[in-house]
Amino acid sequence: MERATLLATVEEIDDAAVSAVHGAAGSFAGDSWTLGPPVLVDEIDASSCTRPEDEPIRSLGFVLFVTAAGVPGGTPKHEVGRFVAHLCDLSRTAGLSFELQLERTYVGSIAAGVADRFMTRGLIESW
Repeated sequence: MERATLLATVEEIDDAAVSAVHGAAGSFAGDSWTLGPPVLVDEIDASSCTRPEDEPIRSLGFVLFVTAAGVPGGTPKHEVGRFVAHLCDLSRTAGLSFELQLERTYVGSIAAGVADRFMTRGLIESW
């Protein structure tokens, strides 16, 4: 069964966002996940720095490994919904905004604790 990544990254990263995301990493552990719980992502890519004044790119968030929608024994719709619900809770409590990508394709965003229509109709309902 081929797996894909559903990546949720924080849009504006500061010390408070780093603390909130790292603190929330364990919140996924209590649930059952088909391909394992979401994994914390906190990476800095300095390879894009070509001039002294360039800033490295930091990615902060979570990745959930999923299978294609509708595959027997694959990632169920409620699991994707639970992942999004966790992110909405974190967005609401910590004031974070997330952008989500499924295999590098934009699938929606979460801001002020609310998932946009791309997320609710495009991703979750069609899963």
